[in-house]
Amino acid sequence: MHIQPGIPSGVRDALVRLVIFKAAEAGALHVVTSIEEPELRGLGFQPTDGGGLVFHTSSAKPPGA
Repeated sequence: MHIQPGIPSGVRDALVRLVIFKAAEAGALHVVTSIEEPELRGLGFQPTDGGGLVFHTSSAKPPGA
């Protein structure tokens, strides 16, 4: 996903939430991005060991965590 500069944060946040919802609905256990924007952390993304951010779509603890 790429968000053009100048797009309101509310629109960006809604789009990110929709992507997460659709991924979870399709069975994804997590969503990973190489985009490291602080705003994504506010939506629940966490840093990964290899760089980037991850959002776990289930409340279950991920394997190896």
